[in-house]
Amino acid sequence: MPRSPATKDPHTAWPERSLYAPPVNPPAPPVPPTPRPHEHHASLPDVLKIILKRKHIVILTVTVSFIVSLAFIRSQEPVFRTRSSVELDQFFTMAPGGRGYSWTDTKTEGYIVTSVPVVMEVARRLGRIPPDSTEESISAHQEHLRAVKEIQSKIRVIERPGTMIMDIEVTAADAKEARDIANFTAEAYRDHRNRRTRERADQAHSSSADQRKRLDGQLDQAERELADFKMSHRMMEAEASLNLQLRRLIDLEEREEALVERRKAVARILDTLLQEDYARGGTVPTLVFAGAPEDYEQHRADFVRTLSEKRELESSFTTAHPQVHSLGDRLRQDQEQLVLVLRRTLDDVGREEGEIADARGRLEASKLTVLEDQIQLVRLERNVERRQSMLDEMEKAWQTAQYEQSYTSDLVRVVELALVPAAASKRLQLTPMLSFLAFGFILGIGLAFLRESFDFSLDNVAEVEALVGHPVLSVIPHFDPEGAEARRVGRKRKEEGANPRPYYQDKMVAHFWPKDPVGESFRILRMGMRRGAVKHRAFLLTSATPQEGKSFITSNLAITFAQAGYPTLLVEANTRRPTMHKIFPMKPERGLTNIVLDGAPWKSLVRTVYDFFLEGLDPKTLQTTPGLDKLRILPAGPTPVHPSETLEQLMRGGLIETLKKEFEIVIVDCPPILPVADASVIAPHVDGLVLVYRIGRTPREMLLRAVESMKGAGANVLGLVLNDIDYHGPYFYPRYLYRYQYRGYTPEADARKPKRFRNPFARKKHGPKAPPPPPSELTALD
Repeated sequence: MPRSPATKDPHTAWPERSLYAPPVNPPAPPVPPTPRPHEHHASLPDVLKIILKRKHIVILTVTVSFIVSLAFIRSQEPVFRTRSSVELDQFFTMAPGGRGYSWTDTKTEGYIVTSVPVVMEVARRLGRIPPDSTEESISAHQEHLRAVKEIQSKIRVIERPGTMIMDIEVTAADAKEARDIANFTAEAYRDHRNRRTRERADQAHSSSADQRKRLDGQLDQAERELADFKMSHRMMEAEASLNLQLRRLIDLEEREEALVERRKAVARILDTLLQEDYARGGTVPTLVFAGAPEDYEQHRADFVRTLSEKRELESSFTTAHPQVHSLGDRLRQDQEQLVLVLRRTLDDVGREEGEIADARGRLEASKLTVLEDQIQLVRLERNVERRQSMLDEMEKAWQTAQYEQSYTSDLVRVVELALVPAAASKRLQLTPMLSFLAFGFILGIGLAFLRESFDFSLDNVAEVEALVGHPVLSVIPHFDPEGAEARRVGRKRKEEGANPRPYYQDKMVAHFWPKDPVGESFRILRMGMRRGAVKHRAFLLTSATPQEGKSFITSNLAITFAQAGYPTLLVEANTRRPTMHKIFPMKPERGLTNIVLDGAPWKSLVRTVYDFFLEGLDPKTLQTTPGLDKLRILPAGPTPVHPSETLEQLMRGGLIETLKKEFEIVIVDCPPILPVADASVIAPHVDGLVLVYRIGRTPREMLLRAVESMKGAGANVLGLVLNDIDYHGPYFYPRYLYRYQYRGYTPEADARKPKRFRNPFARKKHGPKAPPPPPSELTALD
């Protein structure tokens, strides 16, 4: 991306002795951190994965439990087992109150067989406790209580399905003791159940008789109360009085309706007379209403006659005529008399309505009294009926109790007595063994989850991708130099002896071991970093914490880019603990920091393959594995006093942009993210950041914190690289299971394979063989 000119700051400007111009473009703005992915809830596959991961703990606990169960079973002595049988009769008892309870439940009877009263009777017959002992004395005496519990533990009740027979099985160390306990238990249970049956029958009969007598007395009392109430309140006269009051109430309602109509008529006539134009018009009002008084009729007739005469004169004369004027005066007098009579009539109507209301109130009060008496009478009659029905039911219960009292035969019978067992039998072995195994399995799973809870690292690809939200670009297997050497040269040659390998041969895996699984994984990482629409050129490789193999992966990744034909520069920005001189054959002299400290040009500090030759690298290796001629290395140089500030000056000076103009690939090796701030300084100036993570070493919280820190610094996180993985082990994905098995892809492995049978009738393919490819020559360096 082209950069625009920037303003030069005298305090932060590049030193005059540097060969670089000030930065053209400011660093890219920091990218806001992406939200943390949702927490993954444990599912059944996760649980199974933890169990498989810690399977050695589960297997160990189950094995120990199995051994303990065998030892426990072998320590048990042989015992004798015998049984007796009892039969339950179908019966039904009537408890006090008339409710029935069935005693034919064999499961309930099985609990009664092993109850304390029955076992105490067995202990008395065996002579283990005194004959006069009770439950209170047994609880206070520890030896007697222990004897009862011991006998109780030897008894087991077995129900026979579809029958009313129960088997009493006894297991004891002595044969005669087992027989006696079985027989005594059957007899004690029979006596206990029959005795309890008779006691309940007697109790039910006595209670029924008492309740029958009590209900009989209550019925007599209720009948007497009913008769006394009828006599005292004269219920026949009260009924006739109630009918008479109802008729009076109906008459009062009719009178009240007539008064209402009369009031309406009087009010209507009064309104007509009080109007000013009552004398005008062609029709003479009659002013008649029902129930009018006698004086009203006389005045009304005079008023109507005068009004008629006046209207006749008005048809012939004017209103000023003397006769018309005289009739008008007389009409007004008649009107006043009518109004007075009508108003007196309204007063009379109101007084009669008040009298009717008083009479109605008296009738209502009298009616309520009679109704209350009727209600009380109904209550007394209902009480008598209820007492009678209860007495009838109790009579039936009393008759049933009499029948049960007479039914005194044995309801529990001993159908089979126990015999002395002929031979001893071992205790049941399956139950304790399964119990121990189940306990061991559960304990093993618990210990496995406990061990897993203390493991804060991530252990597979799926967990890493789900946690950080970025893909895993490649998985670097664990590299074993001895094993790789044996696979390369063969076992026999290795045993004969070989020259010791130089120190850099075990580090430059991509160059010296290109067909090893580790070398192939670096090529996968190279393709993953170059994949996408935007081709990145400058990469930063770092890790969350130290000792995760970051420099090892960075150096071999640079070799793979060079082998692919890309002009590659490896920049060692780890000025605190430089390690490239331990990987490549070169001396730790001047390097990156000398650009700032001495003002040296960067091209004079770059190391090439010629420097490797000076330190002992065999040039013949370039013929077998070319590519180092495309690789350049810019070492770290001497450690400065302030490494972070030194790197910041280099980044402000546009070092990365300058290197990208000269090389197609720039790979920067940087210190860890969390301990120091060097990665945060370089990250905004590169195209992509790759985080190295060593499974099983760094906790997940630190990894997530490192990713969020880089995002906050404005880095473009491309993905992660998982380092130091056992490629023989499985890596679980949601639906797939991958195993890294690269041995079969090496030519040496193909040579070691046994020759397959060749079909002699197969048709041979003729043709010239292709010549082997010529070895690549060492290209000239800049």
